[in-house]
Amino acid sequence: MQSDGCFFVSLSKGKKYKFGLRIRPTFVITQDLSSISVLESVQKYFCCGIITIDKKRNAANFVVSSIKDIKEKIIPHFQLNPLHLAKQNAYLIFVE
Repeated sequence: MQSDGCFFVSLSKGKKYKFGLRIRPTFVITQDLSSISVLESVQKYFCCGIITIDKKRNAANFVVSSIKDIKEKIIPHFQLNPLHLAKQNAYLIFVE
């Protein structure tokens, strides 16, 4: 079983966005397809996000990209349950 999680921010240029730039924070957890039930439990716990399936990679992703859900659900969770080492550093940069 392989799993991973990350926090990242994507930027998109476009005239329709305020200041010509769209900023989209995202939280992702990846699991092998055989462990998709783990992602379903995480989705149920947070009451948000979507699960996507990548059959070519035999993987599934739990993805949260709603700013509201990240602010109200994801960040408070990790404030109470800190990550470790490099993931914690990435999280702190993401929160800023």
